[in-house]
Amino acid sequence: MSILETWQADILQRGRCLPRDVFMYGIGIATEFPKLFAAREVFHGVQPENKTETEGDVTVLPLAGALSEGRHTGLCDILMKESGEALTANYYFAESFARAKGGLFIDARSGTTRVRIATTAKDGASDSIIIVARRGAKVFVSEEITGDSSVGFTSADETFGRTVFLFAEDGSVLTHSVLYKELARARWFYNRIAYAGVDAVVNCVEKEAVNDRNDADDESDNTQSSMLKSDTRGIVLGHGGSIGIIGLISSGGLNHRDSYHGVLHKASGSTSRIRAFGEARGASRIIYRGGIVVPPHISGVSASQRGNFFLHGAKAEIDAIPALEIEHPDTHTEHALSISSFTEYELLYPRLRGLSEKTAAKLALAGRYAGFLDESTRGMSDMHDIRLFFKKARGGIEEA
Repeated sequence: MSILETWQADILQRGRCLPRDVFMYGIGIATEFPKLFAAREVFHGVQPENKTETEGDVTVLPLAGALSEGRHTGLCDILMKESGEALTANYYFAESFARAKGGLFIDARSGTTRVRIATTAKDGASDSIIIVARRGAKVFVSEEITGDSSVGFTSADETFGRTVFLFAEDGSVLTHSVLYKELARARWFYNRIAYAGVDAVVNCVEKEAVNDRNDADDESDNTQSSMLKSDTRGIVLGHGGSIGIIGLISSGGLNHRDSYHGVLHKASGSTSRIRAFGEARGASRIIYRGGIVVPPHISGVSASQRGNFFLHGAKAEIDAIPALEIEHPDTHTEHALSISSFTEYELLYPRLRGLSEKTAAKLALAGRYAGFLDESTRGMSDMHDIRLFFKKARGGIEEA
């Protein structure tokens, strides 16, 4: 078997041995999942359609072909050693990776490069993407994922999965953004694993575009409800390495969103920053988990996580769970979390000006979102690119 096939077989075997509590991880928002998928395989080896555009000294190759050349054995060894926990955090993540027959290998060799990936999803499709920023390189990769009834998503039990590996070699900067553009009538699994070497920087950004399919304020139309389970896990491998995660989570109608943002520090003198902002409307539900882990032998770490979430709707639900596992005293960490609703006083002035309650709430939220984005991106490498991503990915909160 090839390196990739060996890796996939190992993950599939480990996924099938998961205990039930791990099997259910993140599926509390859709308890029908085990029943729904017990009788069949979720992913069928179908490949999504990926279109790429590049700028600069970067190559994009089919994943299987790139790994079969033997030039990336060292990288594969690191990924196989370090990614097992992330790939098996959820049974569906494991199966998505193990069943994938296609994917991309993106190699940013030098200078400043850009890559754009436009993905058209298909039922039962899954793939994997490996993105490498070579020593001293700087790369910005943006993804857009679309999947709706126009491309065959017509049933609530249809599924799409993607696994993304980000690897920043020493002294490099890698920024990766994903825009979930159309997530209607299906179940979506997105698993992202980032690695930062010595003095390397990795920034991970995610956002869902708000549109008529997921912006409902009630539960009257369940025909377009969807579930998105997304994990972003960062692992700092080198001294001076840094990982930043920013997520905007928005859900309406009967949609469900389950997101995890976490960083494991495996090197002293490293930093991390996690920021999340979310809104639940109608009868939707958001589950958010954040985590920072510093083992006992790792010192001089600076890490923080903050989450701001807002409820707008009597039946909307948000569960937000931050976690710190700090086992060394020479560590500077902080975390803050809030879940709130808008008061009548906050909405009074815009309502007096003739705005509807929905528009008034969006206006109030937009002000808070602007402050969140400014604080979250301030001082980050690629700050301007990240802010431009949120500006281009317009729709919803920032467009009130």
